[in-house]
Amino acid sequence: MVSRAQEKFALSDMFQITVSFVSRSEIQRLNTLHRGIPKETDVLSFSYLEGAVYEPGDVQEIGDIIICSDVAKDQAKIHKHAFDEEVLFLCAHALLHLMGYFDDTEAEAEEMNKLAHELLA
Repeated sequence: MVSRAQEKFALSDMFQITVSFVSRSEIQRLNTLHRGIPKETDVLSFSYLEGAVYEPGDVQEIGDIIICSDVAKDQAKIHKHAFDEEVLFLCAHALLHLMGYFDDTEAEAEEMNKLAHELLA
């Protein structure tokens, strides 16, 4: 996934994305605080790219990905695949958000789903 993302988004060889795992209550708190949606979700992403300027040799700080472990476990059971697969999909999905993609409409969600699967192929 990393090499595909580097190629697709022209990322340097030195970039940083932080991935954190949190509880249901923490993801709900963050979702309420940052998006105004008072419910739990599977993953949140916070991009650092807007307005960022990097010099050659700098580490590109892309952003943060925050995953709710319990929601990811629930979704893995629903989709009948391993927890690890769900986490990888959520990372790919969140990476797309970090790179400026949205899933507010059905068409955008379908495009993001397709791109996430391509990153994981």
